[in-house]
This record gives sequence, C-alpha cells and structure tokens, in this order.
Amino acid sequence: MSKSLKLKNNNYWDSKGIAHNKVLLSDILNYSTNEKKIGTWIDGKPVYEKTASITMTKKNEHVQGDFVASNIKYGTILHVFTSVTLSVSLYNMLDSNVLNNLYVENTPGRASRGYLCGFTARDDMLNVPIYAVVLYTKTTD
Repeated sequence: MSKSLKLKNNNYWDSKGIAHNKVLLSDILNYSTNEKKIGTWIDGKPVYEKTASITMTKKNEHVQGDFVASNIKYGTILHVFTSVTLSVSLYNMLDSNVLNNLYVENTPGRASRGYLCGFTARDDMLNVPIYAVVLYTKTTD
C-alpha cells in the first residue's frame, strides 16, 4: 500500500480504499464464479469464496446446480441473490412445510457432493436463476 492511515485492528485507509491485513474491502465484495481466498478461519486455515448458480426446474424435486468444491471441510451459504425472493437463504416454511431450501451437499459418498443443490414448492421460483455466495474451508489445507 502507498501512504496510508492506520486505523484499529490492522485496518488501513489510503487512496485505494479501506483494507484489512492488506486485503482491500472492495476486493472482498467482488463476487466471482472462480474460487478465491478471502480470509483465515479460526484454526488458521484459508477461507474461500465462490458464487454458484442453480435453476429449479421442477416443483418438489431436488435439483443439482453448479459445482463448488469437492474438499469442503466447513462452510456456509453467505448470500443468496435472486429476482423473486430477496433472502439471506431460500430456506422458508409455511405451516411447518418446507417450501424452499438451498444447500451445498457435503455428505461423503453422495454423487452430488460439492454441488449447490436445492428444491422449491413454489411456482414463482421455477426457471429463475439463483446465485449463492458460498464460504468454505478445505480438508486439503
């Protein structure tokens, strides 16, 4: 970084923007379908981010979307982007019935392991692209 002002907790501010541990905040907010390292988990291992997509084509049927990674240790879906329902996740219920769910399969031995998967019981969620921002650590790091 060029001349910068040091803030608290290894945060810096300069002409390029705000950075933490030399990672620009603007770089963290650039979503990509390519895997990128964005930080460090509590055990010191790298945290990765990748945006994956899925389109539900049939009601009440599990659908497989984009591949995320085969070696996920821990992870979560951080954000969901869609034009129909603005939600942090697509998991929702009505009268104790699950209407939508979006997840990355991570069960050993499953053919869909490492893929973004989901289902919906709603007509308005069919044939609509859904994008999920997935954060994860790897078993190989």
